[in-house]
Amino acid sequence: MVRHGQISHGRVRSAERERSLVSFMLFVFIFILLILAAVSISSQIDAALRRVEKAECEIWRARAVLHPDFYLLDYEADQCREVGVPMPGIPVRE
Repeated sequence: MVRHGQISHGRVRSAERERSLVSFMLFVFIFILLILAAVSISSQIDAALRRVEKAECEIWRARAVLHPDFYLLDYEADQCREVGVPMPGIPVRE
């Protein structure tokens, strides 16, 4: 028999289970937030790198107009092709 002011062992265990469930749910929530943050940061970095690569190609295209002996290396031509910057008439060397 439970007296006034006392908590039965069943209620204590139930409260402990509820507390551990809340802790687990909080852990899962934080874990999911961290994964979403990592994915978001990764996509932002990827977009920033693509903008930098595109800007490099624009600089190379401008140099080719100013300097008739300008040429691209094969990896530079691949980079410009990948980011969608056309480089017509600019020679490519290895």
